[in-house]
Amino acid sequence: MFYKRSLLFFILIIVVFSFVGCIQPCSDSKIKEVSMQYLKDKYNEGFEFQNIEVSMNEADGWVYKVYSIPKNNPTITVTVSSKNLLNDIADNYKQQKWDVTRGEQIKDLIETKFGKSTNFRISFVVNKEIENKYSVYTDPLDIIKKEANYKKGSRTGYYEHVYERVYVSIPIDENINEDYVAENLLDLVKYYNDLNLYFDIDLTFGKKEINEESNIKSDGTFKDIFANVLVTSDTPLEKNSIRKLIKYNK
Repeated sequence: MFYKRSLLFFILIIVVFSFVGCIQPCSDSKIKEVSMQYLKDKYNEGFEFQNIEVSMNEADGWVYKVYSIPKNNPTITVTVSSKNLLNDIADNYKQQKWDVTRGEQIKDLIETKFGKSTNFRISFVVNKEIENKYSVYTDPLDIIKKEANYKKGSRTGYYEHVYERVYVSIPIDENINEDYVAENLLDLVKYYNDLNLYFDIDLTFGKKEINEESNIKSDGTFKDIFANVLVTSDTPLEKNSIRKLIKYNK
């Protein structure tokens, strides 16, 4: 009886791993070869390999991530993700490229409104159907003009079209001028409304002394947030309404 149970257990393991993938992960050299060839074939340009991460979970089995830098866009890091026997390969080149481009397009507006010491980043999101219609080199502003479909008062399905989230971190050395913040946020809201685009603007304030970097993370955000305000597509176009959204961390 014990022998039969052991045999059944062994057979079960074999069946499970026939679906999940290799008992051992693929070699780093194989992962690198397949992933870099995938990028070359898909985008017809050069990429500089950086490193590999290998992990495992019950749902996906072995998961591989290969990081590389496009030679034409050296400020971007592209991730190629795959599972098991290097199946289900995908990458985030378009996402990274469009995020950077949108940041360049809105940089002057944000720095004009909140100062050149402001740190910010953009997350530009489109659904898969829209993403597949456009090249990695398509100007995301053109995608917004063609695909944005904001409907006032309805957040349902806003990820189904085109959406943008802006993370803004502002260093301050004294109390917040709420009127100033609300007025400039209002201009940013109007900018997005004119684009007919779903959006969120996540604005945080962190107190820091001059030349004091202990409260600043590597991405420019604050370890210790003094106050924050979140405005969305449905925030009323009124300065007082925006002022009421500013929340202080006690």
